[in-house]
Amino acid sequence: MKTNTPKISIQCNLSFDNDTDMDIITKEIGITPTSYKNKKEQRKSPLKNDNLEGFWSIETEKIETFYLEDVTKIMVEKIQSYLIKIKDIVTKYKGTVDFLIIPDFTLPDTPALCFDREFLDVVKFLNATIQIDMYIDK
Repeated sequence: MKTNTPKISIQCNLSFDNDTDMDIITKEIGITPTSYKNKKEQRKSPLKNDNLEGFWSIETEKIETFYLEDVTKIMVEKIQSYLIKIKDIVTKYKGTVDFLIIPDFTLPDTPALCFDREFLDVVKFLNATIQIDMYIDK
């Protein structure tokens, strides 16, 4: 039986529900984001009479692995030396941090979504949330 190795990526997203300029965020952190968009460039929210939040994001490539830990280690390596700056900026500009985990797999070859201590320490330090957005092929 052929095994289809899952692909997993992770994003570290900083969100700001104000007019924070993402170019300033990039300059203050000192790392180039994978993507970003200012709040004024976002579409209007269907739930409120305001634009969606501005965001600044760093993400990993899609990694072929059965273990989430392989991907979280890459993310931690990318942002480790910037953690204090990220935390200070999120506080200064009243933002939030969210880690979005994106596993893409085919049944029955499911990934092990276990969190390693180092990643959880980063999540705690940044007072971040974790979201999982699964893509399952049959």
